[in-house]
Amino acid sequence: MENVLQTVQAQFANDPSINTIIEGFNQAVDPSELIDLFYDQVFNPQTATGWGLDVWGRIVGVSRVVQVQTDKYFGFQQAAPSVETFKFGSFFTGAASTQNYALSDTAFRQLIFAKALANISDNSVRTLNALLMALFPNRGRAYVKDLGAMQMAYVFEWQMTAAEQAIAISSGVLPRPSGTQVSYQILPPDVNYWRPAFHISPQSEWTNDVQRPLSLSGQWCGWYLWNADYPTGNGTAWREITSSDGVNWSNADLISIPKYQQDQGDPWTGSTVIDTNNTAGFGTGAIIAIVTMSGDSVGTAGGAQSTFLWYTTDVSQPFSYYGMVQENPNANVAVTSIAKADKVFRDPSVFWDTARSRWCMVIAQYGNKIGFYSSPDLKVWTEQSQFDASAAATAGVCECPNLVQISNGSTSVWALIHGGNTGCAGTYYWLGTFDGTTFSASVGPVRLDAGPDCYASAVWQDSSGATFTYAWANNWAYASACPTSGYYGQMTLTRQLTLNATGNALLCSPCAAQDTNVMSTVSGSVQTISDTVKYSWPNTTATAYRLDITFTQMGGAWPTVITLSLLANTNHSTVLLIDPANGQITFRRSNSGTNANSSSQWMNDYVAKVSTGTALSLSIFVDNSSIEVFANNGEAVLTGLVFPPQGAAGRSLTVSGGSVVVSSLDIKGYA
Repeated sequence: MENVLQTVQAQFANDPSINTIIEGFNQAVDPSELIDLFYDQVFNPQTATGWGLDVWGRIVGVSRVVQVQTDKYFGFQQAAPSVETFKFGSFFTGAASTQNYALSDTAFRQLIFAKALANISDNSVRTLNALLMALFPNRGRAYVKDLGAMQMAYVFEWQMTAAEQAIAISSGVLPRPSGTQVSYQILPPDVNYWRPAFHISPQSEWTNDVQRPLSLSGQWCGWYLWNADYPTGNGTAWREITSSDGVNWSNADLISIPKYQQDQGDPWTGSTVIDTNNTAGFGTGAIIAIVTMSGDSVGTAGGAQSTFLWYTTDVSQPFSYYGMVQENPNANVAVTSIAKADKVFRDPSVFWDTARSRWCMVIAQYGNKIGFYSSPDLKVWTEQSQFDASAAATAGVCECPNLVQISNGSTSVWALIHGGNTGCAGTYYWLGTFDGTTFSASVGPVRLDAGPDCYASAVWQDSSGATFTYAWANNWAYASACPTSGYYGQMTLTRQLTLNATGNALLCSPCAAQDTNVMSTVSGSVQTISDTVKYSWPNTTATAYRLDITFTQMGGAWPTVITLSLLANTNHSTVLLIDPANGQITFRRSNSGTNANSSSQWMNDYVAKVSTGTALSLSIFVDNSSIEVFANNGEAVLTGLVFPPQGAAGRSLTVSGGSVVVSSLDIKGYA
């Protein structure tokens, strides 16, 4: 009390002893001196300590104590690989043990503020990214990935401590939006072991569609779509790649067509041609790119993807913008009738039609149609016909068409090759005739690659007329969920396309120039393997390699299944299940290591049909994060991404239900 002596009865008012006692007691219980301390240590969360922070934790709903898993065990073999001796580890119980870990005041305060933000969050990607930045400042990149199909992932691009993992996963601070499946991707300390050794990938950030290359002065120049701002920004540019042989590619430090430099958005897929006759008026030999752009300012109904022309006379320099040369036929259709995203008019592929002395274009159109157009000058285009490709894109969309004439020496056909994004994106082809106006199919649609990761193919021919293709080795069902760090995406190998002897199917085989990468070769012995005898492999240090193997029937019969496991360790492997009697090869990656996501497109098996007879040959290209299987020199192909554990390089070859002869086996090391 401020005037405590006024409470003393008059007869004691002048007693010094009583007054001293009362004043001393008053000072002892006077709260005014403790208010500032209470405010600092309890009431203000920015300065609160100890018990005060514990109170704030209860207010926002988070505990100072988190449970941290430990993998330090002793005493039992199954505790490996992190076995510790007595007094340093825990008895192994068959499951990871946990210990309580109390956060320091500084760490707990940070957690409290993050939980307070989470409590009022709108759960947008932007807000969740801000929450991650506040929770783990200066630790590395952390962000949210939208995996689609009501799935999301929190991604951490550094090796988290056990306490950080507990905060992220089990503390409850990171929101789990209602109805959404949430996963956590904690990248290893060195994820460069997933970067391809002999496949082209971006030096950094995101890539998707690959573009058709040109041969210029003895060098091939190609491009891929590249997003330098991934994962926080969108839009793609054309980034150049080069090759001396069209097979082994290198990144060039050149953005040929930039993004968002015009009012029409960013450039998507298209094609380049050399204007030998100067039909477009930009100079003899000018390089013309006919490109889809998102068309933000096209038409009267909110924009529509359309076709634009860019040009250069020096491929070592960026292209110059000319303008729109084709407007989307649905540009003026109200969005309520056709959504902007569905106004498909994209991915033009242009070539010179020598027979009619004009340019020809194939382009994907609304309704899963492939449009055929002609032009005298690459600027004015006239529609000639449409081809219904919906059988290759049920409930999806057709993209990235190519048209090429191909011969086996006695039979010549036209091949229409395009992407079909049908839930599991793939590349399809039709065979038929083309008269300069109309394409008529006699074969198709046929999936060119039976695996999950061969999409947006580009097709070209060299000066000898040989036909080649490469593609984006990914799938839209999980492309943004792939757990790589620093780069996202890669391309398939360049493959050669040929027409089979009967003229009714394409063969897709590896190129001979691929073997210029070979650094070592070892050969295995001829062996008979059975239910009780597995193959004995030759020694090799190769971690990225080509495996050529031939199986031959034993006693006129095939075993029930041949199992080839690759990129294996004790717990994980990618498996090829070969059923020669029924002509099937199954690619299985559901236990290959880190799954991109839990979608059926990732987890499913993929089956290729192949003829066997008395022998079956396989060429299998094993890179750090992909496997490409070519059966019988391209009769069947399977391409799939995998993300094996670091150091998983084991191989095994077994059979069940019989015996088979491994009549040849070679491992050609690329790294």
